[in-house]
Amino acid sequence: MSASDTRVRRVYAATRDLIDAIHPGEGEAWAGRLRRRFIAPAAIFESSAHILQNMDIPRADALLLTLVPGIARCMLLERFGRAPRLDRFAKAGEYLKALFLGRVFEHFYMLALDPSGRLLSCVFLQRGTTDSAPFYVRHVLSEVVRTRAHAIVISHNHPNNTLLPSQSDINCTLNLISALQPLGVPLLDHIIVADHQAVSMRDTGLVFDRTWILQNPGEPLLQRWFQEP
Repeated sequence: MSASDTRVRRVYAATRDLIDAIHPGEGEAWAGRLRRRFIAPAAIFESSAHILQNMDIPRADALLLTLVPGIARCMLLERFGRAPRLDRFAKAGEYLKALFLGRVFEHFYMLALDPSGRLLSCVFLQRGTTDSAPFYVRHVLSEVVRTRAHAIVISHNHPNNTLLPSQSDINCTLNLISALQPLGVPLLDHIIVADHQAVSMRDTGLVFDRTWILQNPGEPLLQRWFQEP
């Protein structure tokens, strides 16, 4: 059994236990209905309460299920504190994996960092579909100015679990690096979260390393991005 299959079984088991706690003895039957309706367990929790109610799930229980991902994300992110230092890829990757937990649609976020690499703001940029999300450079630039970011990281998820960046991902990265130059704010990385992993666009080599460094050759955050935390 693959690691992915194991995770799926665990999520369904946790769902069964949750329902059993509310309605003793009914968890197995409900879990079976949910497995037949949803292709992936995350889709249960990211679906609307209306869809769940159409499966004859009581309104209160449907609302509870839709709250599960948000609660889980909040609990995981709470461990990082209010202003975590995300000055290394490893640290930023862990933070972003928590941020994207359970999301079945593509989301774009920007991490605005201060000169020491501490998080000033985690900015939601856009939500898309199961396999794409729009990306607007102008929106990123306005958020860079608003948050007074010294450096930024952009990130989005691939709900289809594809780890390889697409050509669109590469293009938006290059466009953003170019657009940020007049502001003097470097893009440290474009991180893709898929299959419970964080993939660094910078580390893949799909955008030449010199393109990243030449944004500001003397910037410590750019220099130490892949160093051990």
